[in-house]
Formats: sequence, C-alpha cells, structure tokens
Amino acid sequence: VADAAVLRAWMANGSGQFGRLQGSRSDRQSAYADRLANFSARGPVLPMGVIKPDLSAPGLNIIAASQTGTGTANNATHAFLSGTSMATPHVAGAAALLKSTHPNWNPSQIVSALVLSARASVLDANGVAVNAHEQGAGMIDLQRANAAGLYLNVSGAQFRAASVNTAQGLNLPSLAHPECFQSCTLSRTVTDMAGGGSWNLTLNLPAGVNASASLAAFTLGNAASRSITFNFVIVDPALVGHWLYGQAMFTDASGAGRPTLSLPIAVFASPGNVPLSITVPAAAGERGFFDTSLSGLVALPDARFLTTPLAPLLAESPLLAQDPTPVQEYDSFGVGTFVRTITIPATPASGRTSYRIRVNLNAPSAGDIDLFVGRDDDGNGLPASAEELCAATSITATESCDFIVRSNATATTYWLLAQSFRAGNSGSDRVDVEWYAAPLEASNGSLVATGPGHADSGANVPVRIAYDDASLLPGQRRIGFLRPQNVAGNTLAEIPIRISRSGNAAAAFALTPGLAHTLTLAAGAAQDRLYFEVPVNATAVTFRTQSAGNVDLYLARSVSAANPADANIAAAPPRNQAQASAVTASGNETIVLAGATLQAGRWYVTPVNPGAAPVALSVSVAITAHDAPPALPPGQYANANRDGHGIFIDFSGPPGLPPDQWVVLWYSYLDDQTPTWYIAIAPIPAGDGVWRADLLRVTWNGAATTTSDVGDVILTPISNAPSGEPRVMMSYNLDGRSGSEPMQRLGGGCPTRNGQLLDVSGHWYSSSLPGFGYTYLVTGGSNPQEVFIPYVYDAQGFPRWLFAQRPFSDASSTLALSWFKGFSPFAAPLPLVGSSAGNGTRTLVGNTVTQMAVSATLGNGLSGSWNQDRPVELLSQSAQCR
Repeated sequence: VADAAVLRAWMANGSGQFGRLQGSRSDRQSAYADRLANFSARGPVLPMGVIKPDLSAPGLNIIAASQTGTGTANNATHAFLSGTSMATPHVAGAAALLKSTHPNWNPSQIVSALVLSARASVLDANGVAVNAHEQGAGMIDLQRANAAGLYLNVSGAQFRAASVNTAQGLNLPSLAHPECFQSCTLSRTVTDMAGGGSWNLTLNLPAGVNASASLAAFTLGNAASRSITFNFVIVDPALVGHWLYGQAMFTDASGAGRPTLSLPIAVFASPGNVPLSITVPAAAGERGFFDTSLSGLVALPDARFLTTPLAPLLAESPLLAQDPTPVQEYDSFGVGTFVRTITIPATPASGRTSYRIRVNLNAPSAGDIDLFVGRDDDGNGLPASAEELCAATSITATESCDFIVRSNATATTYWLLAQSFRAGNSGSDRVDVEWYAAPLEASNGSLVATGPGHADSGANVPVRIAYDDASLLPGQRRIGFLRPQNVAGNTLAEIPIRISRSGNAAAAFALTPGLAHTLTLAAGAAQDRLYFEVPVNATAVTFRTQSAGNVDLYLARSVSAANPADANIAAAPPRNQAQASAVTASGNETIVLAGATLQAGRWYVTPVNPGAAPVALSVSVAITAHDAPPALPPGQYANANRDGHGIFIDFSGPPGLPPDQWVVLWYSYLDDQTPTWYIAIAPIPAGDGVWRADLLRVTWNGAATTTSDVGDVILTPISNAPSGEPRVMMSYNLDGRSGSEPMQRLGGGCPTRNGQLLDVSGHWYSSSLPGFGYTYLVTGGSNPQEVFIPYVYDAQGFPRWLFAQRPFSDASSTLALSWFKGFSPFAAPLPLVGSSAGNGTRTLVGNTVTQMAVSATLGNGLSGSWNQDRPVELLSQSAQCR
C-alpha cells in the first residue's frame, strides 16, 4: 500500500513520466477455456439445411496487434480484443498450418479436417454443453486435424448450383435437415486422405430418434470414396417441433491411430404444414369466434390447443425521405428516421412474464430500409448504439426484428428505429411499420382455441378460435398466439392470430353478480348489450361503474318479455326510455333499484362515454337484498320453444350430507347442427339463488380427457311456470357470443320397482375409465319414462351425445340410441333429424344401477364408434324422487 502511494504521488508530479512493470504470472485454469461468449454467432440459418457456425475458436480477450493498444511509450503494439474478428484469425491460422504440413490438401480437405476433428467441448456461462447451432462441430483441435483420415469433397460449382431448398444435399462435413417430417434421409460421400484404412460408423442421437446408416463399417483404399445414406425416423412425439442434435462417429479400425472423427448432426423434427399466421376476418365487435383448420401436421395423439393473451397490434405508415447520414443511424432522429417506444409492464405478483417483441418494416418503393430495436437503458426515450438489441440491415426494403424479453420489477421501455438508408426514385417512401409486445403466458380468456382430442397424421384438424377483448375498439387490431400441442407440454409451433375490429356495434355480454366486467369505450360510444337477469327473489340490486374518466350509466328493463324462441340479445331500448340513470361528471356512478322500481327479468346496463377520448371502466352488479329463492330440484330442464336441447341439473356432495355443488350437463349442437355437450361444475348458489360456473368443452384422446374453458353459464331463479313447474333463466357466454333463454323442469318423481321407488335419476360414470358418463332419468306418474343419454366422443375425440327415451320397462335393459341434428344456441330452432346409432343398456339390481353399456356407430355425417361396457356409480347425489 505504501509503495502504491509513492507511485501515485510520482505520477501526479509533473508530466512525461515513463516506467515499466517487470515480472509476470500466468494463470492457467481450464474453467476459462471453451466457454461460449455472449456475442458469438449462433444458428440456425433457416430455411437452409446447413449447420452454422461450422466450428468454434478462441475469441474472448485475445492479445491482438493494434496501433492504438499498449506497448512502449510511443510505439503501441497490442491490445486485448474480443469478437468473432478474433476467432476468425485463429481458424485462418489453423488452415494455414494444415496447408503447410499437407501442401496437397484442397479446401474441402482442410475444411473437413478442421470440422471433423473439432472437440464438442464448448460450454455456456453456466457450464452446460451447447449444441451444434451454438458451437458448430466444436472447438478446433489442430493436432487432431493434422492426422484426420477422411474428408468430404464439395466443389465450387456445387456450391454455386445449390439453393435454399437443396443446400442440405451439399457434401459438407455436417448433416442438417430443416424440415424432417416424421422421417428424412441425408447422404454424404467420404473420401480417404490417409493412404487407406478401415472405419467403424456409429450414430449418437437422442432417445426417441431411430437413426441408422447404410454402412456400419467400411474399408477404403488410398483416395477411395464411399457413399453413406443416413436415415432418421422421429418416433417420440415429444421431440416434434425441436432441433435434435447428435454425431456420426467414424472410428479408426485399422490400428493406424487416426483420431475419431465426428460429423455433427442437426435435424429439425418438423410438425408439418404450420401456417405462418392466421387472420380472423374483420370482426364486427369486441367478441366473437372464427373457425379454421390445420392440415398436413404430424399425428396429434393427445391434441391440445393453447393460446396466449391478446395484445395490441400497432402500425403506422410514415413517409420517409433518405437519411442524410445513412451510415450514422444514431446521430439524429429527424429526416429519414421513425422512432417509437414499446413498454413492457412491471412484473405482476404472479411472477415474471415473457414477452415477444416483433417489429416488421415494409417499403416496396424504397431502395433500402433498415431497422434497429433496443432497450432504453438511459431512460431518454431515444435510440442509442449501446442499447441496441437487434439490427436488421439487409440491402432490401423489408426488415424484421423478433426476440423475447422478460418483465422486470419496474416497467421497461424499448425503442424501435426505422431508417431510410436509400430512398426510392421519388425521394420519399411510405414505410409500413408494424410492432407488438405480446405476453407469452397462458391465456387470460381473451383468446381461446379448441379442437379435437386427437388426430391422425395429415388429417384435417378443425380449430375454433374465440376472442373476447372488451378493450378492442373499432379500427384497432390485436395479436395472440395459437400453440398447438401433439402431446401434453410439447408445443409444435407458435402461430400468430391477427384480429381486426371493423364494426361499431357492441357485442352482448351476460353480467354475473359480484363479478366486475372491464371494458373500454371509444369517444362518444356506449355498450348497449350488457345485460343482467334480475332473479325473482331480489329486493334490491346495485349497479356501478368505476373509471378515472367520465362515464354515464343507464338502466332499462326489456320493453317486452324476451322471446323464448330466440336466445340472442338485442340492443337496449333507447336511453330516453331508461328507468334509471346516473349522469354526473364522474366515472364512478351508482344506481340502486329496490321496491316497486325493481322488477325481475332482463335489465340492460348501458355505460356511455360522453367524452372526446376513449375511457376504460368496469361495470358491476350486486344483489344487496333478497328473499329466499324458489326451490329448484334436480332434473331435466328445457325450453319448449327451442325443443331439442336442454340441461340436466344434478346436486353433488358427500353422501348423507347436504349438497355442496351443482353439476350441469348441457346437451346442445354446434353451428354445423351436429350434437355436442358441455359440462359446468361449481359450488351451490349463494342466498340470492344465482349460480355461475365456467363452461367446459371436453375432448378425448382415446384414454383421457382435456377440458377447455369456453365461457360461463349463469342460472337465475325466475317465477314458476303456470303449471307450477320450477324454471330458471339460463344465460351463457360461449365462444365469444352471449345468449339467454328460460328453462322449465320436465318430469320428476320415480317409478316403482319390486314394490319400492326406483330412485336412480342422476349422472352416472365409470370410475375405471373416467371422462365419459351418462344421464339416466326415470320419472314417475301414470306414464313413467326413462331417458338414457350417453356422453361420448367421435373419431377425433369431439364430445357427442346420444339419446334414448321410452316408457319405463323392467322387462328389457336395452334401449335404441340415436343422435340428432339440431340447432346451435344462437340459431333459430329447427326440426330435429335423428339417425340411428346403436344400442345402450342399463342393468338394474335391486334399487340401483350396476352396469351401463354403449355399442354405437356414428354415421350419416359423423364418424367413429363408441363401445364401452363397465360398472357404474352415481356421481351426483340421489334425486330423492323429486
């Protein structure tokens, strides 16, 4: 320390001091070697079937010749430099040394010697081995290269003749295939360059890949050649959608001591024909659905269709003249440049979120447009070279940057810079700039995709895409991602889903008491299709809006009773017909309806934005006082004006105790009129009698089910029918649409069997194979009936239901099954068309059912069969002959 103080004092005294530190220490640690630098070039170079980089070489903190480095006082000689510019001289020097020891070797021999002899020893910063698209064949090993005994010859003419589609066939010292769909083949020709010898060939690839070569051993004479065919078959479905890495190992079998040579392998297990994107036709409102299909994919033995939340898809089209200083992209941001910022929100309580940032540029009339994207580390909102994360600087007028970032404790700002490097003939060009920052977490319900439970290779795979983003305003766009999986956890691809809203009309939405609905209103706009079904037992209901902007609120009861034959929701009555309103300068409006003002039935809850700018808000409803709801027994409920579909309400809970949840099966139809079913399970209603549950679509992979949340269902007590039968108003938000219709209970009671009431109505299932089940309903009275509905799946695992009904008979256990064409929840009612499907049986022993069976074939527009014969047990509680 004292010596250091003396040295500092001497350095500070005057000028021109010169000295030399003598002595050195060499610190040799293997941990410093073969570590991949963060700036190292990485592949793949899609869509070409070649491995890049070819190999690795030292390039970090290299002592390099330099005119501006360190050395004597007036004669700087060297510097510590890093970069691929430092690794390249190592490779060039290695090639020169090989040429000096083997002056007759041609370029193919030198390249092969370096690549085939490289050590696959490179690690990342955490000490984990990297793959061939990060290290190539590995670190150069000149001693091994000098003794290499094989090479792969490729001529300049072959290089020049190659294309994107044929590059994988070049006789390079590596094997790469960018689109190995189920299986693929590559060929290489090896040539002796060591005076002849014998070789053994082995392949090393991950489990789940069946790899083979046409030769396991071979002998070559001096300068002789052999062609080898390599076959790869992807047998593990979990590998699909991923790059698979390995080596073809050539081991000297002649005893000459030649080094083992390694041919690096990179094969992409292609999922098949994946669309680059899916565009939903112009959306009329903020909610809706779109049916599409995927084809040409690998088999989907356990199909799943995951999605991400929707995110804003932004675009502008500035007119850019040429940047007067095009090679200095960061010197100013005026003429010839376009700058925008992108904000990634702070990490939520649930944990860090990944975001995909993508920017696209297109300027057909321009000479050259460049793109730069970075993180605004200094917080000034402007680009800087030190902040750059992506540079797209080809000599074309189309560029893109695409990368993934993670959220931080505070919001993070990124920037994009579009630059006119060379203008077109007019001197100024329209540049279409599109960008987004899309979260890659599981969907929040704004985007939902559903499809079959399984599909064969190449089959047509129908997919329904439903969207629900109440912040989507007219003229705006959204983007999310469809992530199809062939087996659980293995995503085949991320397919962008683009949605544009063109219409001004609001979409209907059913409100639930206690759940706030968030939305955004354009300037001067209203949401006139929010509705709430007030239960018959409610005595006070509070309606609220909350917003930082100005929002007005109007309440209007439906002018006439809802048409029970039409489940669609019309617009609210004109606001001058509203029964109540709250019009203040605040966004926090409250209206309480009670007493004679409050009537049961449909109320429209209409928020209005009177301002000149969009406003975000929430709308909520609370039943603040109520009488006891009407008794609602379990059983079948249907709408006589829309005959052919309905619901079964069953109570569930521990035996001998009051029920603690409801199970609702909705038998209905798709838009193509074929039958389908949904299930909803939730705790019993609260004191107000209103019940809400997520609505689930269930699919089958042949052994187990997958459920998708496609909306919700709300059951509201309404007055009993004139006949005295209980009724509920069933409201539903399904696949981006909403509807509502009254449902009245059918049947009831129990028949008598062996002198006892046969109390077996409810939902039955087989514990030995859960995932499907039966509704079995037997009624009493003078004409007792039995209804038997198996909930099954078709050839692709879509949910289907079959139906049988007959007068109750103890003499026969067999019932004739049919399936029906009908009408979707939002279509006008149609006459049902039945098709015979087979038989079902139920076995009665004593006062219970012990066995149920189905033997059905789905034809006449459907496909598949369902054959099950298993013991059953009651999932729901006893209906107690109610």
